[in-house]
Amino acid sequence: MPPTGDQANEQANEVEALRQAVREFAEHEVAPRVLDYNRRRELPWDLIAQMGELGFMGGTVPTEYGGLGLSYLSLVPLVEEMSRIDHVLAILMAQPSCSVGASIMLSGTEQQRRRYLPGLAAGTLLAAGAFTEPQSGSHLAGIETTYRVDGDGYLISGSKVFITLCDHAHVFLTLARDAADPATITAFLVDRDTPGLSSQAIPGTMGLHSIETGFLHLDQCPVPAGARLGEPGEGLAVAQRALDRGRLAVAARCLGMAGYCLDRSVDYASQRRVGGVAIGDRQLIQAKLAEVALGVETARALVAMLASGIDRGMTRLTYYSSLAKLHASEVAWQAANHALQIHGGYGYVDEYHIERYVRDARMYLIGEGTNEIHQVLVAQCLLGQRRTDTLPPGEWYRLLAAQ
Repeated sequence: MPPTGDQANEQANEVEALRQAVREFAEHEVAPRVLDYNRRRELPWDLIAQMGELGFMGGTVPTEYGGLGLSYLSLVPLVEEMSRIDHVLAILMAQPSCSVGASIMLSGTEQQRRRYLPGLAAGTLLAAGAFTEPQSGSHLAGIETTYRVDGDGYLISGSKVFITLCDHAHVFLTLARDAADPATITAFLVDRDTPGLSSQAIPGTMGLHSIETGFLHLDQCPVPAGARLGEPGEGLAVAQRALDRGRLAVAARCLGMAGYCLDRSVDYASQRRVGGVAIGDRQLIQAKLAEVALGVETARALVAMLASGIDRGMTRLTYYSSLAKLHASEVAWQAANHALQIHGGYGYVDEYHIERYVRDARMYLIGEGTNEIHQVLVAQCLLGQRRTDTLPPGEWYRLLAAQ
């Protein structure tokens, strides 16, 4: 049950203080350096360490494992604040709560939780989901990576692609198909130092320059029985829970990007004068600002609905996770493009940062499932072709008011 009365007010004050701390850190520590490390295509390891020390990586990880124990609805504004300045650090900030860490918390053994969650919450251990494959793409039921029983453990073989942090993650959550029973897909946690595991970054990506993506190769990788996450055959369910929360993180990051671009556009349109008139007085500019503002507010509502559904314990969230990811990513792309157009030639210069948001936002129309796939998923839910949890609008309003 959500907290009520004084307890609710106290928690709200704590979350607001944490949001302010994230904003100040992003503006004072990250903003002065983000252009430089993006140009150099390097992760700012000292900033990541500071984020861990300040508790920003703890998110929804329970306090008993070193996390903050936040709700997902409370996590969203923190990720949004960081993403306003640097979406890459926002990726790392949400990772323990919305991807591998969430899967370990939901499906892992106590031993797995004790082994991985404290490091994830402290920022000393980085994890990555390794689902996408060269042939099947993000169609998880079509994966070709296989495993076979080998004594008390398993041997895993296959290749993954577009794996964020492929060269720097300490542990990977991956799926493999039972070679003896291809209908059985199982999830595994594979450590970086596992024999037979290798990675190769893809150079020259369009955006997200400070974080690598690339290939992960598993060549007869031996893993112990304790590396299996969940039971044999539960791999797709494990992955779906990770993806629902991952799409919440994507949508929250897109909100931050869109909000930043809108604020910068408003500031520039108010100050930039042509022919003695602020360009913000021109209706063409006003229309762009209004369009983005509408998108930001409606996306925020969808993100809140998804976060509340997760907090409520809903397990089949495809409808809401696809809607939130689909809409928020489109809004971020629109906001960045409009911001560049409003800034004119200055928007094309990296010192104004807008061109980085254009490049980075474009990825979110593809990553975590293409937007076309999410349109299909939403339609399948509406047509009854895919099981999903839904609540009537009145129940959502009551739930949001309570939280």
